[in-house]
Amino acid sequence: MLRENISLRAEMAKLLEEVAGLQAQVGQLQNSIDQQSSELLKCKEKNRVLTEGTARKDVALTELKNSLVQVINVSKKYKIQCEEQTKQIETLKQQKDESKNQQSSNAEREEKVLQKQRTELEGRITQLENAHKEAIKKLNEQIAANVEQIENYKKEIESLEQSSLERYKRFLDILKNAKERIASLQEQNNSLTEELTKQDRGGGGDQPNEGSSSKIAELMEKISELERERDQLNEERQQEKETFLAECESLNQRLTQLQRQLDKQQDSKPSTSSDKSATERSTAEIKPMAGTSSSSSNTVPTSQAGHKRRRDADDSCQDDGQGKTQQSKRTRVQQQDTYQDADCQDVEVEESGNEVEVIEFSSEVLDQDERSVQEGRGEENSEQPQSEAISSDTDGTGRSVPTTPLQSSPQESIPDGGPSGAGEEPQEEETCYTDAELPTVDIDDNETGGSSMVLPKYA
Repeated sequence: MLRENISLRAEMAKLLEEVAGLQAQVGQLQNSIDQQSSELLKCKEKNRVLTEGTARKDVALTELKNSLVQVINVSKKYKIQCEEQTKQIETLKQQKDESKNQQSSNAEREEKVLQKQRTELEGRITQLENAHKEAIKKLNEQIAANVEQIENYKKEIESLEQSSLERYKRFLDILKNAKERIASLQEQNNSLTEELTKQDRGGGGDQPNEGSSSKIAELMEKISELERERDQLNEERQQEKETFLAECESLNQRLTQLQRQLDKQQDSKPSTSSDKSATERSTAEIKPMAGTSSSSSNTVPTSQAGHKRRRDADDSCQDDGQGKTQQSKRTRVQQQDTYQDADCQDVEVEESGNEVEVIEFSSEVLDQDERSVQEGRGEENSEQPQSEAISSDTDGTGRSVPTTPLQSSPQESIPDGGPSGAGEEPQEEETCYTDAELPTVDIDDNETGGSSMVLPKYA
């Protein structure tokens, strides 16, 4: 029993030791359990935190997935657009390359065409320059020749004017001498006629003897001879007049032709007219009249001495020639048979006492002038003193310039006691003319020695 008690005790001690070891192990396990519980709590907390983070991350991931889907869709869309744009760019590049190639080829062709045209134009310009130089040279030569020709024309015009003036003066002298001769023959005819009449009256009752009959026959023969001489002088005067008319007509035609050529050349070079105007004669003034018709009433009375008196200034010409009338005043007088100028105007002079009336009319006066020569043969004796007084200072148009100091002013009255028609009133007659038909050249009386006259001249 003891052994059993000892064995039991020994077993009890072993069991106590084992219980103490087990308790220690339980304590250790409890500690480890506590540690494991705290760690579990920590793990749970971590798990919760991780779960929450995971949930948030899942939400974010979902959002990211949605965004990614949208981005993918947008990228697909942009990819499609990019592909289309790329295709368009490729197409445009191809078109651009083609257009560049075409433009380069066109530019080359245009450059060739332009080069060809440039070459042609340069050749044409060279030809035109050469032609222009030749034309300028020819024109300069032509201008020099024209200037020389103008000078020759002007000299020829001056010579024609001078020759026309001289012929006109010579015609006036011939006309004056013819009138004097006709007047003297008329006086002789009248004296012989009166003598024959007296002899016829003295021996009217008696038979004429042989001496008186022979004397009468001689007187009749002398009268017929004087009449023939008078007719011959009239014919010579008419022939001289016609010759002078023809010469004046030819001179005027030549003058007109030269004037037209001069005007054409002056139109082609206007500077020549201004350069050469200083060389023109200062005594000759080309003065075309105004182109309007005007009428004037002119009466030119004569004094006892036979000098003509100035007429009043024409009202229609005062505005045109007021400055010129201070140098020379024109009068329009002409006797019955005065020369008709190249404008085919004539002047008929009707006398009444000391008064000379001027009538101008057109070319039909030539025939009337011839008739008046035949009809006025009986009146030439009475008309001769005053005709001689006015013939030296008048021209074919009836114009006259006062040349002697004996001429009185237009305001002076007619002296009484004239040789015929004393105390008669001056008669006035309307003189109608067209100024455009009367271009004139005024010759200054200072150059002609006091015998101023106006010659017809066409502009």
